[in-house]
Amino acid sequence: MITILMRVLRSTLFTAYGLFVYCLFVALPSNAQLQGQARLDSLLKELPTLTADSNGVMLLLNIGGLYRSTDPVQCMRYARQGMALGERTGFRKGVALGYNMLALAQMGTGEYPAAYGNYLLALKGFENLGDERRVGTTLGNIGILFSYQGEMQKAREYQHKAVRLGLELDDADLLSATYLGIAATYGQEDDQRVVLDYVQKALFHAERGTDSLRISEMLANLGAVHANLREFDTALYYQERSLRILRQLGMEQSSSSILANIGKIHLNMSGYREDSGVNEVPRSLRLQHAQQAVRYLKESIMYAERLHLTGALIDQNLALSRAYEVLEDHALALDAHKRYVVLNDSVYTMENAKLISDLETKRMVELKEKDIEIAKLEVAKKRNERWFFIAGIVLLL
Repeated sequence: MITILMRVLRSTLFTAYGLFVYCLFVALPSNAQLQGQARLDSLLKELPTLTADSNGVMLLLNIGGLYRSTDPVQCMRYARQGMALGERTGFRKGVALGYNMLALAQMGTGEYPAAYGNYLLALKGFENLGDERRVGTTLGNIGILFSYQGEMQKAREYQHKAVRLGLELDDADLLSATYLGIAATYGQEDDQRVVLDYVQKALFHAERGTDSLRISEMLANLGAVHANLREFDTALYYQERSLRILRQLGMEQSSSSILANIGKIHLNMSGYREDSGVNEVPRSLRLQHAQQAVRYLKESIMYAERLHLTGALIDQNLALSRAYEVLEDHALALDAHKRYVVLNDSVYTMENAKLISDLETKRMVELKEKDIEIAKLEVAKKRNERWFFIAGIVLLL
């Protein structure tokens, strides 16, 4: 899952729960029943019969949209093709949609100034078209761009503009996404009751519709807030509701995240302490919660391995190791910790290789060893940060 548009919480592993992308994909009606790769394969088969009109533009943009989370470069490629065709055919809406898609992909690759510029072009295009709903969603996306860069005040300004439009239009989808976007601008050091209020509003508007995935994501985020408030029973209630929906939808990747969240909540309830202090939870209850933690974490790892979710596997194996510690099964704890170390080191290696490659392309090979060490520390710091939720991202099609 691409980590884009998020609010990062600096906290220990077990004080923040959840990694959820809120994406509104307006699919082609004839393909609404298809999901993921199957839908992408179906659309790619239509390319040989591409027509030079608005339908052709939308086909290219829909393909690009499906690449957004897995391959931002391909997403940008199809977005530009769609925009070029839109320019030739006078389909202004398609051009504006293309700018929005480019911006989303560029956020995924960290090209923030370019993303901002393309969002402004998309915003201007939708304003000229009188498309208030897409103006609102673009404002929300710009807000999250600022959130991504740590400029929370600017982020809220744009999000509140989007809320005002959403209320005027009585647009439940826009309101749900935007309220979650506002919630994501608050950190763990902020009043979590304020965050809770925004997420509850997001869920309320999501439940006005019939999109089960959106409802599941809001439930999971609500559970994350309650977990941060250490209201673990309530957190489990919402996470389990989210899980039931995802299982019905066959959403394995999201199920893996929720399963891990539930496992980590049980680990917290077991009384696990990183500081090796005295565990004050009664032994029988401690073991019960640790066993539940192992159960859910092992299932989450199974799904994450199938989908090659390395980042999730790092987090989940560390949590599993700690659950085994509570169970006093030191052999299995060591095994899980070894897997964590191997995965963690592999990601460091890839990230450092990319860092060196990026430096060479920028002709900064002369960077001193001290600067490289600082870069490594930044990578380490980011890994120790916990994602709270990824909120409000809207792909307009």
